[in-house]
Amino acid sequence: MRLDQSPRLVQSDHRALKAQLVALEASTTQQKIEDNTGVGINNSGEFKARDIINNIYHGAPTDDPARALRIYREVTLNASRTLPLGGLDKATVHQQIRAEDGADKVADVGLAQLYTGLSKLHPQHDHGWTQRVVKIMRLRAGLLIESDVGQFSFPHRTFQEYLAGVHLANSHNVAGQPDFPQRAAELADQPQWRTVILLAVGYLTYVKPEPYRVQALLAELCPAVALRQAQGTGQAQGVGEEGVWQKVWLAGEAVLEMGATRVQDSAQGVELFDRVRYRLADLIAGGNLAVRERVEVGMVLEQLGDPRPGVGVNEQGVPDIVWGNPVPVGMYTIGGDKRAWNSFDNQEVQIKEAYQLAKYPITNAQFTAFVNAPDVHDPRWWEGLPDTEKQFSESRWPTGNHPRTDVSWHQAVAFCRWLSDKLGVEVRLPHEHEWEVAARYGHDKAYTWGADEFYETEANTWEGRVGQTTAVGLYPTGRQ
Repeated sequence: MRLDQSPRLVQSDHRALKAQLVALEASTTQQKIEDNTGVGINNSGEFKARDIINNIYHGAPTDDPARALRIYREVTLNASRTLPLGGLDKATVHQQIRAEDGADKVADVGLAQLYTGLSKLHPQHDHGWTQRVVKIMRLRAGLLIESDVGQFSFPHRTFQEYLAGVHLANSHNVAGQPDFPQRAAELADQPQWRTVILLAVGYLTYVKPEPYRVQALLAELCPAVALRQAQGTGQAQGVGEEGVWQKVWLAGEAVLEMGATRVQDSAQGVELFDRVRYRLADLIAGGNLAVRERVEVGMVLEQLGDPRPGVGVNEQGVPDIVWGNPVPVGMYTIGGDKRAWNSFDNQEVQIKEAYQLAKYPITNAQFTAFVNAPDVHDPRWWEGLPDTEKQFSESRWPTGNHPRTDVSWHQAVAFCRWLSDKLGVEVRLPHEHEWEVAARYGHDKAYTWGADEFYETEANTWEGRVGQTTAVGLYPTGRQ
C-alpha cells in the first residue's frame, strides 16, 4: 500500500486492520501475559524470548491471539523509537524516503538502532538476548526484512503505520506534556502522514479513549478564526495555501474516524463538527486542491451532512433548490462551435419568457425524496406517461450530493410535476436553446467558464479522467 494513493482507499484499508487491532489490544490493556518461565509480558514491557518463539514464530494459539499481537506490537514499537523523523523525535518506523524511480519506500532501520530499541524490552537491557531476538525475527518470524547488510525494514506497511500512529498519539513535548494535537497538526499537510494520523485518532477513540485530544486536533486543523461569518452561504473566503485546505480535509476524515455522534457529545464538539462541515464546503466552493482531491472531499462532506443550500432537502423533505440568475426575454446567440458534436449552426434564438436554471443538477438526495414520497404514483405526475416508467433504476453513483443518474426523460418530467406542486411554482426541463443561452449568458463564449478554449479542469468530462460523478459544485469556475 502506498501512502500517495487515494486517502479514502487507504482509509478503507486501515479500518479493516484497526477493527482487529483495537479489539485485541483493548483486551490486553490491563492483562499480564505469563508463561511457564515465570516471566511474561506486561505493561512495563518485560517479556521472554520464549514467548516470541512460541507465540509468534510458531504461530499464536487460536484461543489466545492477544498474546501474539501484544508481543508483536511491543517488539516493533520499541524497535522504532530510535531515529529522528520530521517533527517527531522517535518515530523512525514511519519515515519515508523518495527513491530515484519516484516510488515511496520505508526508511530502513540500522542494526545498531534496532538493537538499541529492542534492548529496552529486557529488564537488564541484555544485548546478547537482543541479538537472539533479532536473529529469530530475521530467520523465522517475517517481522523484519533485511534489505541490505545490517539494514532492516518492515514488510507489513499498514501495521507499521498503526505503530507510528500509536506513538504519535502518545507523544509529549520537551516539558513532558502530551502534545498529540500540535504534533499531528504540524504533520497534517504531508500526505504520507494522513493514514498515521487517522490511525492515531482511532487509537484515541477506541483503545485509549481520550476524545478530548481528538477534538483538540480538530480545533488545530480548523481554527475558529477561519470560519466564515455567514455560514450556510456556500461562499468561500478566498483561496488559502494548499496546506491549510489539506488540514481541513483531514479534519473531515478525522470526524468520520471518531464518529459524528462522539464528536458532538458536548457543546464544544457540536461547534467543532459544524465548523469542519462548513470549512469543507468552503474548500469545494473555492475550487481549492486538485480535482481528484476535491472529489474525495465531496464524499467526506456528504457523509457528514452537506450543509450547502441547493444540495439536499428541506425540513419538509422537499428538494431545496437554489436558482441561478434570471435570463431575461431577448435575442441570444447559440451554436457555432465546430469542435462540438452535432452542434447547432451559429444562429440567433429568441427567449420569449424569462426563466432560471437550478444552480446545481438534481442530486441523488433530492430525487430520492421523490422516489420515496407517499404520493410518488399520484396520477397527476404520470399523466400521458407510460406506466412502466414508474419503475426506477438505481443510480450508478448513489452518493447523496452527487447528480442523480439513470433517470429517463419520462421520470424527469414526473419529478418536475411533483416538485412544481410542492414548491408552488412551475418547474420543468429546459429546452436545449434555454440551456445553452443560460450557459453563455453574460459572456457569450463557447464554454460556461467564459472562454472559447476547453479546459479539462473546469468540468467533469471524459478528458478529466475522473471516471464518475462528483459532488455538485465541485467545479466552481465552470459555473456548474
